[in-house]
Amino acid sequence: MKNIPRADLESGKETEDQLETTLHEIFHILGFSSWVYQYWYDPITNSAYGTGANRIFENGLTYRGLTTSILTSPNLLKYAREYYNCADLEGVQLENCKNLIFFNFL
Repeated sequence: MKNIPRADLESGKETEDQLETTLHEIFHILGFSSWVYQYWYDPITNSAYGTGANRIFENGLTYRGLTTSILTSPNLLKYAREYYNCADLEGVQLENCKNLIFFNFL
């Protein structure tokens, strides 16, 4: 549960930061946690990734000088490549707890 102080809401203080934190936690609930990837469905096989979830997740990559992780599921790549008009997109960068990056696309 995320508690946003009433005084912050009324004054507009740090509203954007509060919203980003709330969205961040909602994404965790919706499945953006590594232990949940095994339950995601592979659109090719139409079954859960199960123990093969490591096929859609890469750790320890370095982009822009930061070591990070990316998701590479087929549907996510298709959407991100179309959205950013970038056929070479390798994946979608995930949170980097060390540097507190919320959710960035490569």
